[in-house]
Amino acid sequence: MQNQGTTLTIDADFGRRIQQLRKSRGWSREELAQRLKRIDPKGVGVSSRSVARIELAQKNAFKYRSLDLLAQAFELELEDLLTPPSISVVSDPLFELFQLQFRSIETSYANPLDYYQRLIDDLQHLSNHSGTDLISRYYQGILTHHRQDQASALEMLAKLHRSLQDQSTPVSQTDHSRLKILQQVNFQLGHFLEQDGNYIQAARYYRQAQAVSQSLNDAEGVANGHLLRGILAYHQQDWSRSLEVWQQGLQLPDCPLFFQARLHNMIGQAHKRLANLSVAEQAFRDSIILYQGLLKSTDSSKLPLRLAEKVPYRLAEAQTNLSGLYLETGQLEAAETINQQVLTDLTCYLKREPNHRQIASFLDLAYFQQAQLQIAHGQNDAGRRLLRRVVESPKPPLDEHYWIYPQAQSLLQQL
Repeated sequence: MQNQGTTLTIDADFGRRIQQLRKSRGWSREELAQRLKRIDPKGVGVSSRSVARIELAQKNAFKYRSLDLLAQAFELELEDLLTPPSISVVSDPLFELFQLQFRSIETSYANPLDYYQRLIDDLQHLSNHSGTDLISRYYQGILTHHRQDQASALEMLAKLHRSLQDQSTPVSQTDHSRLKILQQVNFQLGHFLEQDGNYIQAARYYRQAQAVSQSLNDAEGVANGHLLRGILAYHQQDWSRSLEVWQQGLQLPDCPLFFQARLHNMIGQAHKRLANLSVAEQAFRDSIILYQGLLKSTDSSKLPLRLAEKVPYRLAEAQTNLSGLYLETGQLEAAETINQQVLTDLTCYLKREPNHRQIASFLDLAYFQQAQLQIAHGQNDAGRRLLRRVVESPKPPLDEHYWIYPQAQSLLQQL
């Protein structure tokens, strides 16, 4: 293992690779620098100025530690980052493009339209490659969906799905690229159909995504399929079926810890619906323990960066569910203790990432629950203030907590 103080020599090709990887994720240099600081145990990271010097080859020697942090940010081994790909970018530009993580609707960008448009624009210089066109079509579908044209987005991705299923469609020199896009298209089609209430078709695409994930040996994809299929059953108020699917997910031999935490949380919600309150409480607690462990973990093999970014608000989700359980069972002091911690933590996270839509949404949920606690204590004025805060906050479209806004408005009118 290299000493952290060792100096390594880099070249212009390395700088171009860093720039391409950064742009493929839609990050500015400042955003990359912020991420590097967050993942650095010392909290130092690599400055945006140093990132620029690396990309522009203005300096050809950097410390091992700095380059290792870059590798972690891109979820690559340092050796892979330093070694040029065996397939050249000219002959197969998808080699590096497929290192990017396909972002979901949960992107933390203040304006997702900008994010996806930037990705599409960055792909234009590779427009002569058929596989790149398929990736562009994928992002165009998501961009169209964000523009509130759900029907067109669904049609675009359905056509892309048919192209990818056609084995004769040229994608890249390896089948992995085609399968990776197909996996994400299946998940995204399932997501779109789920939002439209077409649960049967959504389940079909989620199952297809799982099958492709198995072909890719992608444990995350398989576990995510169980999670999403269980959520479909939950939407249909089939609590027993959702519980069965989520428990099957937990029994997967290589279920990643992040998905174990999410599955425990969802199992808690199903048990709560089935009035198994003590079992629900334990499931929420199990979820919280797993998330807290992940929050402290520095092992990127256990928690890739794209999932690490979700842990704070998913932890808050499990804590809020436990707090809500206590609220419903009259354990107001326990509920308030947990909810106050959630409010403190999420407010802190939102100060660091003010444009993070998901954290803002979970914070609204915590404020809504705090308002209910205030009202339960007979403090109606304080409850009204919190409800107004929720009602007047920006409401992200297609958000999983969108239901709290009309409920907050209704409760406010009742007071």
